[in-house]
Amino acid sequence: TSEAGYHTQYLQSIHGCDSLVTLNLLVHPTYNDTITAEICDNEVYTQFGFNTSEAGYHTQTLQSIHGCDSLVTLNLLVHPTFNDTIMAEICDNETYTQFGFNTSEAGYHTLNLQSINGCDSLVTLNLLVHPTFNDTIAAEICDNETYTQFGFNTAIPGTHTQYLRSIHGCDSIVTLNLLVHPTH
Repeated sequence: TSEAGYHTQYLQSIHGCDSLVTLNLLVHPTYNDTITAEICDNEVYTQFGFNTSEAGYHTQTLQSIHGCDSLVTLNLLVHPTFNDTIMAEICDNETYTQFGFNTSEAGYHTLNLQSINGCDSLVTLNLLVHPTFNDTIAAEICDNETYTQFGFNTAIPGTHTQYLRSIHGCDSIVTLNLLVHPTH
């Protein structure tokens, strides 16, 4: 029998005497358990006798405290960590505020973040800061001439302003102070 409990059997001895044999049978359980666990890709899972960092199913045959074979299956999920570099460009009158950064300084900036699964991740920002320009040009012409340099086209004396964009798209101001000399 494989059922736990008391089992009685009546037997006859070799001399013909009735005998009673009682079996008190204890049936210990075997186990077939599945553990689902999650780690980051820079960690090792070391619980319940496992020692692995590979995603997937891993099995171990163990013995219970009573010597019964038992099967333990580990379903291991391995989440990625990130080490990303972001290249960005701004003008010198702007601040870079994406992905958790808040800076207007050129160079490398690093943030230690956690992914959605709690894994440490490193994000590096390589920030280029392009200049804006605010230049003033002083020029002189005769009253029968027109000033046509640096995008200006004027013969009127005084201050003239142009709003331009640099090669990198940064707003810049060029001011022309034009002096017109009369011809005699």
